Amino acid sequence: MPDGQLAPYLSSIESALSGDFQFNEMDDLEVKQRFMLQKSLLSVAHVLEAKNDTGDSCESLHKLAVVCRLYDYPQLAERLYMRALNRSIADCGEQSIATARHRNFLAGLYVHLSRFDEASRLINQSLGAYEKHLGIEHLYCRMTLFASVLVYAKQNKMAEALKLFEMVQVQSQSMSVNAFSDSQWSVVSMRLWMLSLLRFSQGRYDDAYELFRYTAILEANEVWPGNLLIHKALSDLIALCRTLGLQSESKECQELSVLIESTLANTRRK
Repeated sequence: MPDGQLAPYLSSIESALSGDFQFNEMDDLEVKQRFMLQKSLLSVAHVLEAKNDTGDSCESLHKLAVVCRLYDYPQLAERLYMRALNRSIADCGEQSIATARHRNFLAGLYVHLSRFDEASRLINQSLGAYEKHLGIEHLYCRMTLFASVLVYAKQNKMAEALKLFEMVQVQSQSMSVNAFSDSQWSVVSMRLWMLSLLRFSQGRYDDAYELFRYTAILEANEVWPGNLLIHKALSDLIALCRTLGLQSESKECQELSVLIESTLANTRRK
């Protein structure tokens, strides 16, 4: 498939987010590179305004959406996520696993923007596709089900949230940390999910949400592997863990902290 009209701007963003860097250089790099990102993203926005179909692949649209999401350009992120979702529907079908994942990406943005009705609709559609193809015991189903719990909780619909959470807990009893994958990135995501479940069971619903939304780092790393973007997300996650007191609360939390630091070190070396 030929490059679409957004390809030159995606290339510029890749250049802005690449290169050697150290942990203590993050603030300086963000200042120096934000202008480059803003310039490229402004051009992307103009192209999207002018063209209903830019001819870009689902992957390219999603990569750009992830950048916008993590660097706090939510309106542009929404447009790119929607373009990626529509491309996935066209390429893979309404009920495909790929399309379900893109629905969840967009749903996560809507939760962040407090657009809960739209988020809930997308999450339910994704859950139906995952159940059809993977079965209710699969990790994707369980995480999507828990996303529904958090959407209810964010709306203070606690009766619905707690009822659904009982289903998540029952399904999760046999889960181990390595149930989904033995890759380092997947284990980070799994530990975050399990800590989020723990926080929710303790009644610390906002903590649960903050932890759960960082499981998206795994998906971000799939399209921006070893990139400055991932370094930023992991650094923010470490700061969150320290804010929540997770590094000293339990053995599970200590292991997560060590795992994140190790993954961050590996990211810096790439």
